[in-house]
Amino acid sequence: MAVGAVDHCDYCQSAHTLSAKAAGLSEEQTVAIRLGEVDFDPKLAALVAVVRKVASAVGEVDDATWQRGLDAGWSDVELTEAFAHVAANLFTNYFNHYARTDLDVPPALGLQG
Repeated sequence: MAVGAVDHCDYCQSAHTLSAKAAGLSEEQTVAIRLGEVDFDPKLAALVAVVRKVASAVGEVDDATWQRGLDAGWSDVELTEAFAHVAANLFTNYFNHYARTDLDVPPALGLQG
């Protein structure tokens, strides 16, 4: 959801929001994740900060953001693995932009597109 928000991919934001809600997150939590304003889970907030930075800064993550992730309990390996997930999301985001994929799921509240 965070990467889709950074890349303004309405389809991914909406589809991933459905999955997040099915996993137990509230509508408000999904909006918070997309906005990068996660105050309900410090560990998740740190991860969201890292992936938003990766997506918005062409892979660059400043030391403070990376350290915040480590301090929150993520390992170097887990944070590095997040790059692979961001790359997969970037591919689908870009493809949805290119293909102009029709939104065949309910639109996510407060789309960041």
